[in-house]
Amino acid sequence: MRESDTGRPVMSPASPPVVVADRSVAWWQAVDADLSPVIGQRATQALHSRALCLTRASVAWLPEPMEHDTLSDCLAQLHEALAARPDDEAAAATRALEQTFHDLLASLMGAGLTARLLRSARAQGAGGGHVDSP
Repeated sequence: MRESDTGRPVMSPASPPVVVADRSVAWWQAVDADLSPVIGQRATQALHSRALCLTRASVAWLPEPMEHDTLSDCLAQLHEALAARPDDEAAAATRALEQTFHDLLASLMGAGLTARLLRSARAQGAGGGHVDSP
């Protein structure tokens, strides 16, 4: 797996869905570990939920976040949904969701800080969970 110039590992569309799901969840957990101390757990959860809602407009089979769900609950539902789809669909949905999250965070914190925070998550050993946007 190679890394893009944005600091996000690039996942092959041919990766099995469970691998896509595992890596995606690992990346989200690393993002949570880095962002929660900066913006709080509730804000991190809110950004993830908002990104999921926005991405569902084009990828309707992604799980709908519930207000009372924790990030762990959302990630378990995301993992289940990604693992149930063909590998190319799971990889494309992951790219779309993560790009939406990146764009939301950048609109709030700026592109530079967002890039640093997300690179830091990758460096914490997410194991290639984040995919590059097209």
